[in-house]
Amino acid sequence: MPMQQVNLGTPPSAVDGDSARTAFTRINDNFKTLDGMGVSGPVDGNRAIQDCNLALSPGLWLATSGTSSNRPPGLTYVLLRVSTTDYGAIVQEAVDVIHGDQAVRTFNPNNNTWGHWISASGQGGRTLPGGGNIGGLGIDTHKPHSGLYGYYQGPGEPGGALSVLETLWHADPQWSTQLAMGVSTNELFYRSISKNATTAPAFARVYTSHNSLGAVSGIAAGGLIESGVNANGSYTKFADGSLLCAGDFVLPAAPLNAEAAVNVVFAAAFAQVPRVVANPVVSASGSGSQADAGLINMNGTYMSVTASSMAFRSWTYRHATTAGVIFHYTATGRWR
Repeated sequence: MPMQQVNLGTPPSAVDGDSARTAFTRINDNFKTLDGMGVSGPVDGNRAIQDCNLALSPGLWLATSGTSSNRPPGLTYVLLRVSTTDYGAIVQEAVDVIHGDQAVRTFNPNNNTWGHWISASGQGGRTLPGGGNIGGLGIDTHKPHSGLYGYYQGPGEPGGALSVLETLWHADPQWSTQLAMGVSTNELFYRSISKNATTAPAFARVYTSHNSLGAVSGIAAGGLIESGVNANGSYTKFADGSLLCAGDFVLPAAPLNAEAAVNVVFAAAFAQVPRVVANPVVSASGSGSQADAGLINMNGTYMSVTASSMAFRSWTYRHATTAGVIFHYTATGRWR
């Protein structure tokens, strides 16, 4: 209730003001109101609520049952401090009375909606063994408020002792992002989480000067390695600038004392002329005979190479060939 004002009367005599008893009664009532609000004493039991949305007037409110609705995610036993403005805006500050974690939100009277809870914990929440921050939630549990959280050996954690910075994209509250940082290791991970997803996605590792070089293991496509297949063969590009191209081509048959030639375009262009190794594989006749492959070996082969292609040739100065020969080649060099 609003504070009662003592009627001081009309100066200078003030004989029309409140009597001493009436004045002190008003003062006592004001103190009683402050006591009930928790300003000057324990919060009155009649300010216990089961819905944080009902804490609309100034003062302290008790949402400490552990089951109150609309409380900050992760906070269980909540004490609310409410401030208001003369045009209807409301600010709620929530504190978990057991763990000390904090969150804040506002009410906008222009559209009659509550804002999202935002973590206000000074240390970003508790760190619990076995997976948790506020209330022991695992890292995979979506938290619709921003903040810094601590985890150790918890479910969904990308590994090691980590702190996680989470932020809610307020333009679309269906999405939030997490940035996980190693406490004892130089590692960094990130992911985006949709509230509509049935399971949280895996973290993606951020590669830095500390971990970009080392033992190779499988990673998602993009960034460090690019690979592809096209009509000219296959290619693999590496972040260090290395490029590997591979493919097959057919050296055509040729009569005696003639040139057999084929132009081969690489699957990806090199920055400089690469090194190429080509080996005969099988006769292109389809008969399974290796005779023409052996004849080509005796005649010999030679090539001229550019950054994007090679001209591969053989001169039949010893033996004519009756069928083309399939070659497999590998070209190694740099794409930058």
